[in-house]
Amino acid sequence: IRKGYKEEQLKNIGLPVKTEFSNSLSKDIARAKLGLSQELFTVLVMFGGGGFGKNVKTFQKLLKAKLPIQIVVVNGRDEKSKNRIDKILSKHNTIHKVLNLGFTTDISTIMSASDIFIGKCGCITTNEAMNKNLPLILSKKQVAQEYDNYIFLKHNNACITQSNNLARQIEILTNEKDSLSSIRASLKAIS
Repeated sequence: IRKGYKEEQLKNIGLPVKTEFSNSLSKDIARAKLGLSQELFTVLVMFGGGGFGKNVKTFQKLLKAKLPIQIVVVNGRDEKSKNRIDKILSKHNTIHKVLNLGFTTDISTIMSASDIFIGKCGCITTNEAMNKNLPLILSKKQVAQEYDNYIFLKHNNACITQSNNLARQIEILTNEKDSLSSIRASLKAIS
């Protein structure tokens, strides 16, 4: 408007995302497609493929969970992190089911299969998760351009702040379905 456009020329449409993130795919079908357990609480870890390195640290924290969970790590093109996680898995027995991926174009299916997302608060991924109504665990420590996304979600009760004891936080969430339902309702209200 300050640039001379008329109000009727402008539309607030939000951030466009691929149609597949707006289409519903049942958790059962998504998990079957990925070879995942239907019963286990499923955590998606994805910090982008740019080599930010948080996938490995987050994965190591999740391995400390005392209840069996399912962990899906998407490393993108960060082969170093994928290889480090593969190496950890080859040296340690775990009670958890792990799917450690490199680059994939199947993020929509992975999000449909997941109970919660842990990652950075990038604009596209955050909107994809919101469209999938997937609760997010986010760190307070976000890069500058993503911090406002975190603040917006937190202000609207649409995310959980990552605690210092991530494994315990996940154990609690596996039994607190009401907390996740509340976050899903908040995500739906703002998306």
